[in-house]
Amino acid sequence: DLYHIPVVFLTAFSNQSLIERAKITQPFGYLLKPVQSKELSVSIEMALYKSKMEKELFKANTRLENQVQERTSKLKEEIRERKITAEQLEQKSQHLEKLNHALKSMLDNREIEKKAIEQNVLVNIRKHVLPHIDELEKLVSDKEVERYFTIIRSNLQDLVTPASSTLFSKYM
Repeated sequence: DLYHIPVVFLTAFSNQSLIERAKITQPFGYLLKPVQSKELSVSIEMALYKSKMEKELFKANTRLENQVQERTSKLKEEIRERKITAEQLEQKSQHLEKLNHALKSMLDNREIEKKAIEQNVLVNIRKHVLPHIDELEKLVSDKEVERYFTIIRSNLQDLVTPASSTLFSKYM
């Protein structure tokens, strides 16, 4: 088996113990004397053919084993790379979730600030502007100036009305 040489036994002995010992060597044939030359020739030809086929089978098996090892190695590397990619995606996902939460909080705060500003503007116009317009209207008798006061009051009411209706609907 060390030199991969096909062996055919040619012997005059056929006792069972000798045959069992011969089996251990894994011969390609076992011929009993007397043997005819055609029988010997066929046995040798079959042994050589079987030896050749075993060598080819061994080479094919070795080649397949190497291919399996290469593919397994590549698959392990691909799995490792995919795990790294999955971990990176998970980290990015968590980061985006934090950013999303922060942006939502900022938008909520902006809405609160916007409503506070609207309410402040509404209160300031009613408290600081409209009373002075009322006082000025009482002091002026000119029809042309009264018309300007009416326009100013109307425009201020137009500014105040959307904000007040929003606030009014929220609190009612």
